[in-house]
Amino acid sequence: MELAKYLERNYVIADGAMGTTLYRKGFSSKKPFATLNIENPGLVMEIHTEFVEAGAELLVTNTFDANIFKLDPYVGFKEIKIVNRKGAELAKKVSGERRWVAGSIGPSGKTFSLLEEDEKEWFKESLIEQVEGLVEGGVDALLVETQIGTNEARFILETIEKCRKSVPIILAFTFTEGLRTPSGETVEEIIEAAKDFSLLAIGANHGIGPLQFLELMPHFLEKSTIPVSFMPNSGVPRYIDGTFVFPASSEHFARYAREFIKKGVKLVGGCCGTTPTYIELLVTMLKSKTGKSLHFLFVEEEEIETQEVAVKERIENIVEEQIDAKSLVVVEVSPPRGVNVKKSIEWIEKIKEFGVDAVSILDSPMARVRMNPVAFSYLVRERGLEAIPHFALRDRSLTRIQSDLIAACALGLNNIFAISGDPPSLGDYPQSTAVYDITSPGLIKLIKLLNKGKDFAGNVYTNPTYFYVGAAVNPSPPDIKKEMAKIEEKIDAGTDYFVTQPLFDSKTLRGFIEKVDLKNTPVVLNIFIPKSKKQFEYIANEVPGIQVPRELMNIVEEKENWLPFLQDELIKLLQELKPLISGLYIAVPRGKTAFLRPFMEEIKGKKWGL
Repeated sequence: MELAKYLERNYVIADGAMGTTLYRKGFSSKKPFATLNIENPGLVMEIHTEFVEAGAELLVTNTFDANIFKLDPYVGFKEIKIVNRKGAELAKKVSGERRWVAGSIGPSGKTFSLLEEDEKEWFKESLIEQVEGLVEGGVDALLVETQIGTNEARFILETIEKCRKSVPIILAFTFTEGLRTPSGETVEEIIEAAKDFSLLAIGANHGIGPLQFLELMPHFLEKSTIPVSFMPNSGVPRYIDGTFVFPASSEHFARYAREFIKKGVKLVGGCCGTTPTYIELLVTMLKSKTGKSLHFLFVEEEEIETQEVAVKERIENIVEEQIDAKSLVVVEVSPPRGVNVKKSIEWIEKIKEFGVDAVSILDSPMARVRMNPVAFSYLVRERGLEAIPHFALRDRSLTRIQSDLIAACALGLNNIFAISGDPPSLGDYPQSTAVYDITSPGLIKLIKLLNKGKDFAGNVYTNPTYFYVGAAVNPSPPDIKKEMAKIEEKIDAGTDYFVTQPLFDSKTLRGFIEKVDLKNTPVVLNIFIPKSKKQFEYIANEVPGIQVPRELMNIVEEKENWLPFLQDELIKLLQELKPLISGLYIAVPRGKTAFLRPFMEEIKGKKWGL
C-alpha cells in the first residue's frame, strides 16, 4: 500500500539513528557515513535488518550526508548518484514488500545565507544527483530532514521538485530549546512557509530530546493540515574523546514516542542516540498498551535581558578561604541573554542576602548565546559578591584564551572554572565551528603558567595573574578508567578543587572517592533543584553524566507536593556527605528564593562556616 494512503488511517513507526548504530559498531566518523553504501554495504544492511527486527515499518536510507559538500573529497561528483542509489537499494532489499523506505536528504552543512552563488549552484546540482539516485533506487518517500531554516528548505524543495517524479516528501526541521529553528522561526512560521509545497508530512527531527518534542507537539497538531512526523534524539549528547555520546534511556524515549502517537502524530521514529533497542521497546509498549500517562506542566521561557563593564582592584579570594574552611557555598547563575541586566542583578542581590560566598556564572550553556560570563562576573563583583566565571574552550583559540584570561584578571576576577563547553551543534548556530585548541586540563595548565608570569609559548610577563581554578568531576562516569585518567591530568595540571556533577544519592560519591585517588584535592558537592517535574525528568533521562535513582524519580513523579519532598531528600544527602566535601554548589531556578531557603537555613542552622 502507498505510504500516503496508509497514513490516512494509521500511524507508522520509523527506524532510529543509523549514525549512532554505526558508531557502536566501530565505524569512524572521519568519513561520511554514506560512503559505506559502497565500501561496506553489508554493514548498512545489517543495521537496517536490526531495525526491521525491532519493528520499524519505515527505513531511512544511509544518505543524510550524501551531498557534494559532505562527500567531497571522498567521492567525485559523478558518484553522488551511485552512492544515493545504492543507499536506497540496500534499504529496499531489507524492507521487503510490507515496509517503506524514505530517502534521507540532509542540509548542506554550510551557513546557507553565506553561500556564494556558484556554491549554491554546486549544491543544487548535487541535490539533483542525490534525488535521482534515491528515486532510481526505489524509495517510497523523500525525507528532507534536520533543516535549520525555511530559506534552505525552500531551496532544496524547489530544486528537487522536477526530479522527484511524484515521490512524496516528508519535511522535518530541527528546533532549539526555545521551540524555534536555529534560524529563529516558530512552528507556525515553518508550517505557513511549507504550504507552498505538496508534502506528505511535516514535523521535526534531531533537536534535543523527547521532552522538547512534547512541547512542540500541540503547535504542530493544531496548525498542520497534513500528517505530523516526529523523530527526536534520545537526549542531549556530550562531546567525549572526539565523539558525541548520547544518554541511554530507551524507556524514557519509548514513553514519549508512544504519547506522540496517542495524541495524533502519524510518523514516529528516532534520531541521534536511538538504536534498535529504542524502537523495539516502543513497539512493545504500543502492543501492550500499558505504562504511565504523561502529565507535565510546561514552564514559560524566562524573559530576555543584560548591561556594562569596567576595571577593579584585586580583593581577597573568598572562594579559596571558604574551601580551606570546608564551608564554601556557591549558587549557579546563567548570565542574561541580552543587554538588560536588571532582573539578573535583582537575583544576585537576593542571593547575596542569603549569605552565600559566591556565584558561579555559566558560559553560554548548551552553546546558546548569552552575555560573556567574565563581563557579567565583573558586574556581580561590583555588587559585592564573589564570582566564578565558567571559561569554555569551545569558542576560543589559544591566543584568545590567554587574552581573555588576562582581561579577566585586569577586571579584578581571581576565580575561573575550566570547562570544554558544549559543542556548537547543540546551540543557536549548529553550523558554526568549535575551536578546542586545547583540552580542559590544558587550560588549567595554561592558567597556572599565567599565574607564574608565563604564557603557553614561554614568554615572560612582568605581572602574573592570580587565579584559583576549579574543574568538573563526574562521580558516575560511563567509563571509570577514562574518568580517572582525566582526573589525574587535571590534578597534575594544577586544579585547586573539583565540583561534582549534580548528585541525588550519597552512595555515588562515597563509592567514587573510594575508587579514585583525588590526591587531597577538595571536592565541592553539586546539588540541583529543578523548577518542575518536567525539568527533573529531563535531567534524569536526557542529560549524560547525571544519575537519578529510579525510586526517587518515581516518588517525585507521583507526588503532587513534590518539591518539599525532594528538598528534604537533598538536605539529607548534604548532611551525609558533609565529612567528604569542602563546600556546596547549588543550582536553583532564577528568582526562586523558596527553592534556596531550606538549604541556606539548614547550613546556617548547622553553623557550617556562616
